[in-house]
Amino acid sequence: MAEKVIMPKQGLQMTEGTILSWLVKEGETCEEGKPLFEMETDKLTITMDAPASGTLLKIVHGEGDVVPITELIAVIGTPGEDISAILSESGSSTQAAAPESVQASAPAQPDAAAGGYDFDAVVIGAGPGGYVAAIRCAQLGLKTAVIEAVDVGGTCLNRGCIPTKALLHPAEIYETIAKEAAQAGVHADNLAVDYSEVYAFKEKVVKRMTGGVEKLLKGRKVTIIKGRATLTGAHSMVVDGKEYTSDKIIVATGSEPARIPIPGIDGEGVLNSNGVLASDKLPEKVVIIGGGVIGIEFATLYNSFGKDVVIVEALPRIMSTMDEDASTVMSDVLSSKGVEIHVNAKVTEIKDGPTVVYDENGTIGEASGDLVIVAIGRRPVTKDLGLEAVGVKVSDRGFVEVNDKLETSVPNIYAIGDITGKVQLAHVASAQGCVAAANAAGGNKTIKYDVIPSVIYSNPEVAAVGITEAEAKAKGLNINTGFFSTAGNGRSVILGSTSGFVKLVTEAVTGEILGATIVAPHASDMIAELAVAMNSEATIEEIADTVHPHPSVSEIIMEAAHDVEKLSVHKM
Repeated sequence: MAEKVIMPKQGLQMTEGTILSWLVKEGETCEEGKPLFEMETDKLTITMDAPASGTLLKIVHGEGDVVPITELIAVIGTPGEDISAILSESGSSTQAAAPESVQASAPAQPDAAAGGYDFDAVVIGAGPGGYVAAIRCAQLGLKTAVIEAVDVGGTCLNRGCIPTKALLHPAEIYETIAKEAAQAGVHADNLAVDYSEVYAFKEKVVKRMTGGVEKLLKGRKVTIIKGRATLTGAHSMVVDGKEYTSDKIIVATGSEPARIPIPGIDGEGVLNSNGVLASDKLPEKVVIIGGGVIGIEFATLYNSFGKDVVIVEALPRIMSTMDEDASTVMSDVLSSKGVEIHVNAKVTEIKDGPTVVYDENGTIGEASGDLVIVAIGRRPVTKDLGLEAVGVKVSDRGFVEVNDKLETSVPNIYAIGDITGKVQLAHVASAQGCVAAANAAGGNKTIKYDVIPSVIYSNPEVAAVGITEAEAKAKGLNINTGFFSTAGNGRSVILGSTSGFVKLVTEAVTGEILGATIVAPHASDMIAELAVAMNSEATIEEIADTVHPHPSVSEIIMEAAHDVEKLSVHKM
């Protein structure tokens, strides 16, 4: 007997869902409990399983269709079975629905843009800012296109955030087994790393994430145009010789590794972050120029795999943008693991070998390795976009000037992400994308940058939001601080991470939270609690009075909140 497949209700507020892709084609066999199709709601993307085994006789709604809950979307049965009654009951035709394919020339929804333009909104760049902006524009009813010169997902998904963390995960597994497991009675023999397989895992993760983004764009009827865009007017651009017009334009072309003028930087064995992530080789010794976020994460990666690492940092301390206590703790942690760190060390050249030559407080030193990683800075990708030609103001360093609505000097052109020079983080670009899209659709949204969490994915992780203690004092603010060490936290002790801490900076009179720094396992997850509290203008008393689960690392936040008032129970 034929089985109906309906649009399932996946939440109390859900009224409709979008079919992203059919994993079984019409006429093919499906198996009960095995993936049948992928769908998207306003809150999540989910894979749905087949409700019965049999042949997928009919796809009623194709890819990209938005379908009300409980409505028929397909029929499963046996070949030759009469399903006309089921289709008639649902009002569907007996002709199979053909899956849609989004091409550069495919129409988006709505079918016509306002003002005679090809599109209501065109986003240039499909990174974490651009693709979010494009989807939000489409959600707000704009006929939208996104132009991408290289890979959908941009730097973050292809050459940055995601691949780096996909390498750090197996590195953490290896370090846990190699250096910590025996302490808990777990013994492993013949432990080995096949870095080509680690690399393949990274590639698999990247492919899944970028594929997911393409499906999201497709599901929202966003037209994807592959190629490099050049603005030719306030409402026009050319891509590979073809002109497109749009009422609103959002520029989201991101950034790339900066090229530092160091003699020998183009030598063999010298790579930037892009080159490192494209390599499936695991070097025995690495020299890293730069002790910022990128440098520390690569140091963590190779050190966790048991390789020799040297960090050469020109400033007085690593992680210079973080709280000084965090820098000190992580310097001690990395040194205890065998990482060699040189600060106040300016690189003068890179010799064949490769060998880094540096001047450390007037003393010349050298560090050689199989690989030298240049992990210093990024620059905006704004060259040859035609920005200046159409009147968009760009700084001497290539950053696009915007106001708090992300508008450029040309009213209908917006800019988001790294090219604005505000905060070069993927989640900031995404937030900016939502703001720019809302304004492109006629809204009046603004963005603030005082509550932006940042993370270094070291081991332990480092996360921060707001201002540091030193910054608060430099501003002359009347503050109190609360501090709690992971050494006094049961879950951290179990995890073998007792060198970290949480520090809270609060306004002395009102108790308003001004900033926070966490060095601990799962700091990247916990910092969101403090960001929400700051954004909601919660006080330190409200954090202290919130019951936190036990045993959890998050209890250190509650303890630090109590410590602001000198009432931490688990601190002497």
